[in-house]
This record gives sequence, C-alpha cells and structure tokens, in this order.
Amino acid sequence: MEFTISTKTASIELLAIYRPPPSQKNKLTPNLFFEEFSSLLERVTIIPRQVILAGDFNIHVDVDLDPLAVNFRNVLISAGLQQHVKGRTHKNGHTLDLLITRKIDDVISDVNILYDTDSDHSAISCQIGISQPAAIRVTKTTRNLRDLAIPDFINDIGKSALANHLDRDLDTLALQYDNVLTSLLDHHAPWTTRSTTLRTNAPWYTDDLRQAKRVKRRCERKWLASGLEVHRQIFHEQCKTYRQMLNDAKRAHHQRCIADCDDRQLFRLVDKISNPDNTRSRFYQTLRVLKH
Repeated sequence: MEFTISTKTASIELLAIYRPPPSQKNKLTPNLFFEEFSSLLERVTIIPRQVILAGDFNIHVDVDLDPLAVNFRNVLISAGLQQHVKGRTHKNGHTLDLLITRKIDDVISDVNILYDTDSDHSAISCQIGISQPAAIRVTKTTRNLRDLAIPDFINDIGKSALANHLDRDLDTLALQYDNVLTSLLDHHAPWTTRSTTLRTNAPWYTDDLRQAKRVKRRCERKWLASGLEVHRQIFHEQCKTYRQMLNDAKRAHHQRCIADCDDRQLFRLVDKISNPDNTRSRFYQTLRVLKH
C-alpha cells in the first residue's frame, strides 16, 4: 500500500510492505521478491518527497551471515537506503519488521519496539518529522440562549399581538407566531457571528495531561522571558515528559478499547481510527496495539 502524507510544510511518501514467506502453495521465491523490490526502489529513490518504507519483510536482517539478509542489505545500500529497527520484532526472535528511509532523509527518530502486544509481532513506533496540520477555523452564527432573560421574554410575549390580537385563520396565525417570536428572540438573544477553532475529539486527554500542558506552557513563558539556558533545558525536559504522558495515554486508551471488542466491533474500531469523520487530517492517530 502506498500513499502520500502532506501538510503545508512537508510531504512524505509512505509505503507499507508485506513479504509472505515463500512456499510451494504461493510459489513465491526470494529471487522474485528481489526482482520486484529492486524495481520498486528504482522508482522510490527518485520520488521528490521524503520516503518511508515500513512492514514485515520476513527477512532475518539481524543475522549477519544469512544469505537472504546479506542480499537485502546490499540492495538497500545500492539504493542509498538505511534500516532503523534494531532488536527482535517477532516472538521467536529475529528482526522481521523494518522501517527504511533514504540516507539523505532525516524524517524519523525515536524508533522503539513495543513488546507488550497480543500479536506474535511487536509494534514499531517512531516520531515522524512532519508538522501537525494547522488548525481549521470556522465561522458560526448562533444565538446565546443561555443568557436569555426568561422573565423578560415571557413578559414581552404577554404584551405582544400573540396575547391580544390572535387571528382565527390557521395559516395567518402560524405566520404571526413565527414573526412575533422571531422578533422577540432577535431583541433578547440576537444572532452573533464568531470564529472558532475546529478541534478533534481526544477521549484519552485527561486532567493530568491538561495540567502537564499548563506546566509546559508556563516553563516556555519563563524561558522566553529570561532567555537563560537553564530555563530552556527545563522547558525541553517538560516537553519530553508531556509527550511521553500523551503517548502513554493514547496507548492505554486504544488497549482498553480493543480489549472490550469482539471481532465485529474490532473491525469497526479500526475503520473509525483509520477513517475519522472530520475535516482534519488525522494521519498521526495510529493504532499501536494489534490484536488477532
């Protein structure tokens, strides 16, 4: 699967690859894979965007003398690519799940292997060097009915034509109700236009995260005001703390949701996460815990 992730500041080509183990049934061979993979890399290396190849290659790249791994590493070197995952990613050992980028692309960092999954493969997490899409601002026109003075509103209805000059014709009476009540609402709760930021729902966002974010902003303001190196270091440490808390909260939330799902609900959940029903790009929302 191949798709492009784009924002105003950057663009990344992401390729998800799965190499099934060769067998007599699927008639796949290592030579066929390398032929197709080399053809893919010929196109990938000239893409005018940063490139990430990720997936289960079923190659023991951690074994130095494995012939398949040696051939695979040579193909990557010849294409100017580098592999970032270090450590076993399968329950039986070996590094099978890979993250590959061009050597000239400084696109990913903080690569981690997450072993606490129900799958026989570990999940791989990393930071992608692309900014979050800018917030979308929308203009809304509403009435502030919360501040409506109910006693005054009722009093004005009592003084209006609805209480004193009702028409007997049904159509005229309906129009009279509409005109009088609309006029009174325009007086007591007029339409107001305001611009708001469209924010996505984050069910994992807790009070602890909210407090940690306040502390982070407070540290940032102190550093900007003083310009001291010690305050800059304190701010960056708080950023790391907040980022770790946020990742832990997201992971725990998805784990709880998955644990409560049957097979049908699990498909719906994955579809909801992969295709959120809103106008913002949500590519950075990922399902880090996999379940059979």
